[in-house]
Amino acid sequence: MQCPQCQTILSAPARRCPKCQADLDLLADLADRLRIGLDKADSHLRDGNLHGAMWSYLHVLETDPDNPLARRQVAQVVTAVRQFDLSTPERRKAAGLPPEVTKGALWRRTILGVVVGALLFTGTFSMGFLAGMRANWNAPPEERKDPPAADNAMGGRN
Repeated sequence: MQCPQCQTILSAPARRCPKCQADLDLLADLADRLRIGLDKADSHLRDGNLHGAMWSYLHVLETDPDNPLARRQVAQVVTAVRQFDLSTPERRKAAGLPPEVTKGALWRRTILGVVVGALLFTGTFSMGFLAGMRANWNAPPEERKDPPAADNAMGGRN
């Protein structure tokens, strides 16, 4: 605590400045409220009452918005709540975020992509093969390209 008139630094909250005798009742009350609020929040934390601790830290921040301990504790809770809010698919959709991809969904997408790709490849190959065969069937007999006769097992032609 520091005296606002003579800038003397006081080791403990006092009602009067020992140097200039200025009235420090308001500063002493402020320091007591902060200490009581932080003690109350600490006891709530030890008891496992996070709700009470959060409200106690918020009351401390109303009195002293720059209190580092209260700001750190409230920031941790707010971060945890944000993470929880963004983890549910409905909230991600409401926030305009893309859906979270799980390993199972990624695996299903990969398998589906491979199957669709194989079907497209097979269909395209089959259509090209049939188009080529049809062109050979519709050609006049002298232009047909018949496949060569297969060799028999003995190595000679029949």
